[in-house]
Amino acid sequence: MHTDEQVRAGLVDLAEQVRPSQAPEVAVLRRARQRRRRQRLAAGCAAVMVAVLAATSMTRLVGVADERLAAAPPDGPFLSWAPAGNAVSSGLTDTVTRIWNAAAADAAASAGPHTEVRTLLATRTEPLGLVVIAQAYDGAGTPRIGFFTGGGADGGGLVLRADRPAPDPATTKVVSLVSARLQGPVGAVSGDYWGSYAIVLAMPGVTSVQVSSTTVDQELRDGDGGRSGRVRVQPLPISSTALTTTITGFHRKTRVFRTAADGGAFGDAEPIAAEVIAADPESLTVSVTDTSRVKPGQLAAPGDGLVGQVSAVDTAARQVTIKTSTAVGFTSPAYTDISNHSGQVAGDGTGLRLENLPADATVNIGNRVLVPDPAQRDTRVGALTVGRVSGLSPVRLSTTANLATVRQVSIMVPPGR
Repeated sequence: MHTDEQVRAGLVDLAEQVRPSQAPEVAVLRRARQRRRRQRLAAGCAAVMVAVLAATSMTRLVGVADERLAAAPPDGPFLSWAPAGNAVSSGLTDTVTRIWNAAAADAAASAGPHTEVRTLLATRTEPLGLVVIAQAYDGAGTPRIGFFTGGGADGGGLVLRADRPAPDPATTKVVSLVSARLQGPVGAVSGDYWGSYAIVLAMPGVTSVQVSSTTVDQELRDGDGGRSGRVRVQPLPISSTALTTTITGFHRKTRVFRTAADGGAFGDAEPIAAEVIAADPESLTVSVTDTSRVKPGQLAAPGDGLVGQVSAVDTAARQVTIKTSTAVGFTSPAYTDISNHSGQVAGDGTGLRLENLPADATVNIGNRVLVPDPAQRDTRVGALTVGRVSGLSPVRLSTTANLATVRQVSIMVPPGR
């Protein structure tokens, strides 16, 4: 004799066989509910089994998301992602190839034509025009990835903005570029406060990407779990760079990656990674793989703000000494964000002061203060936040970077091209 519970479970099983096909998530949930019914009957501990199997169901749902985000097998050294974007042109690949070849010839690098050019992204935006990301072998047979902006609907007038080694196709989930040099001729700087742009392309299966910058008081969080797609071209303050920008990818509401942006465009300063090996209130000693481009006066920072300035380079030991921003003797030109009052920051051993402001300057508690990056060749592009106003008369700053806990920094050096 069957109990009512057993009869209901049997009817559910029979009904399931004749139901129309469901979305994978629905099917998983139904199977999970069936298992819960059967296990409640077998164990006689309904409350306990419901809790256990709810956890199992969540694990299965995450597994479904992971399967959908599984990258296609690499196409040799290239990402095998399906092309994305809203721009379609039969001659775009030829145009990209011609521009890439011409840029390589101008740089006297990788002589010979680019081959096996394939487009990852082609989309139209304002004010950047056509935005293209492409992969190819260069003239030396090295796999590369290129970022292009500008031009009309047919790709005429496109400009190569960045040319990098192709990313590892087995591990890469997103490719990106952050720069204020994406309009006009190569290396030209935007004149707009919101003149930096993040170009982001995530792997297939990502339903939205979020771009966050530490250069603004309130982080920009677009596409947080929404279906905005895997492409984003987003304006940022002109001081934003890859160092201060983070990319987050979602599958629906689930975060599937969070990573720093990849790099900048031609003309942008470049970061040299350094690991802190010794620290005191006045200085940091960092280890650098290659010191050939590191010089006194260059700025050092993690993603959240300036920690100091290079004061000495030991080429033989591959070590660099950084004078912290709060050290006695540290000085640098500085300006207030948005209001753009010029002055000078100075360390006094315990903190920072903002000095030499114009007589009519208005400064408020919490105002962000930036230091121009001498490696950028522009006082606004890539400027690093040194602190926020924490006191008035005299104006004092609290540092945005935690000098006591920093373990890795980037030393900003002039562009190699």
